[in-house]
Amino acid sequence: MWLIHFKSIMTTKALSALLFIIFLVSACKPVLKMSGNYKSPKKENPISIKNYCNQNDVKYDLMFCAKSESDYKAFLKIYNAIPTTLIYNRAGDLVSINSGSDCPWQTLQKFKELNDSNKATAVIIKDRNISGILSHLHCIDGDSTSLSNNDYDYLFVYTWAKFIPKLSRDMFAASKDIKSNAHFRVKVIAVDLDLQDTW
Repeated sequence: MWLIHFKSIMTTKALSALLFIIFLVSACKPVLKMSGNYKSPKKENPISIKNYCNQNDVKYDLMFCAKSESDYKAFLKIYNAIPTTLIYNRAGDLVSINSGSDCPWQTLQKFKELNDSNKATAVIIKDRNISGILSHLHCIDGDSTSLSNNDYDYLFVYTWAKFIPKLSRDMFAASKDIKSNAHFRVKVIAVDLDLQDTW
């Protein structure tokens, strides 16, 4: 009953202002830093990235990072959140299974629930092909030519960075779970979004 009363006294402006404040507080770097979810970014290289992945038992089929600073910016213009999860079919087209939500954790859950009986609910977005993101990336671990083998039903792509350690570790665990429990053949691609010392 109190919810109805609360709704009746909240105006659209007040609700918008409240949501904006919540967004500011939750997105604030000092808050993330205090919670251990943000560290000052440092420049990395393929060796330091692979060492970090080995130390944290990160499982993936391919590891990519941005080719250059301009490619990094272009990639972030397309997918402007870290972490991000993306699912592509064998044809390389983006598969939307989360009703337009950008939440990576919801996408993970929906992907785990995807099976033969409900895969028809997935929406194929043909103008968002994986070639669009791969043009900004280079492979630092694994054989990128294996993408043409068609030995998978879906590509599961996730982004991570060392400067958001807790969120990245959560994503590592979730992607490991996806690989071992998927109802389909899945190739996992990890995209490191740390700044690179070679740029």
